[in-house]
Amino acid sequence: MTESLPEGLMWGLKATFLAYLAGLPDARFSATGGAVVDERQRILFPTESTEEFDPARGEGTIRFAGDVRFAGHHGMMFVMVAQPWLTFRAGAATLSIVDPASHPAMDRRLDLLDVEERGWGEHRGARLYAPMPATLRAAGVELFNHAYPAGEPFDPLSVRVVV
Repeated sequence: MTESLPEGLMWGLKATFLAYLAGLPDARFSATGGAVVDERQRILFPTESTEEFDPARGEGTIRFAGDVRFAGHHGMMFVMVAQPWLTFRAGAATLSIVDPASHPAMDRRLDLLDVEERGWGEHRGARLYAPMPATLRAAGVELFNHAYPAGEPFDPLSVRVVV
């Protein structure tokens, strides 16, 4: 764990997906709503709310803000990852996002990843979660146009949050 991790959810999404996009001549990318991309192509989603998270039990939901959008193949490919929520339950977690099928209403959620909690530490009033392995859930397969099967590893998630 590193104390230089900014507050929020830091996630590289999937390195092979980002490399694939980099090879497309018409690929487009945007980050809005507070989401930013660092020099290592990791996305930082800032913390929006910890009101539904119980730090004493380590359970509940931490909400993050922002979205990233990827497009290519002359408009045939569009992937949106918006407003991720990380929900912890009994040593495991699920990352959900706004269901892109509800766009522009953005009123439904999609359980995208199963996340393996690897423990946490506290530093200067913040809870730091060690990088947590993540795998694609069956509900997320369609988001990536069936290019990745359920259970496919995605990049680990790191979290720094004040609770």
